[in-house]
Amino acid sequence: MLDLDGAAAPPRRNGDTKKDGTIHVTWDKQLYFKDHAGLQAALRKAGFPVLIKDGEFCKEPQDNGTLDPSGVGPGVRNVMKGDRGDNGKVTFVFTPSAVPAGTQLFIGYLDTAQLASVNGNPGSVERLVPTGVPLTCTTDAPPAHTRS
Repeated sequence: MLDLDGAAAPPRRNGDTKKDGTIHVTWDKQLYFKDHAGLQAALRKAGFPVLIKDGEFCKEPQDNGTLDPSGVGPGVRNVMKGDRGDNGKVTFVFTPSAVPAGTQLFIGYLDTAQLASVNGNPGSVERLVPTGVPLTCTTDAPPAHTRS
């Protein structure tokens, strides 16, 4: 279990994974949006392929840019799932075996101006991108998601 406990500073990191190969990350949502470098380093240390950027959103050149209203691209929910616990912390379950060969998870966090332009939602973009090839990146924020 990879435990990144947002209550501690710096976050506690344990590089073990579950027997089924999943990586569990316990991190309160506020820290998820604050410590991008810590999340990337911990996931990579545990063997999960990830690329995280701030204010920049990358995709492969042939990707049409499709995202759901939460900023999640096709296939991501197979490799990353979130569950909110009673204590308010979100546990993200990362499944390295579900990452297609030659790809990695990309997480792009919106910066302050981008967040303002979408009224704070989504706060990040997650998609699967290829490794070893140039990506197309932009600072254009994803479409806003209106909560009903």
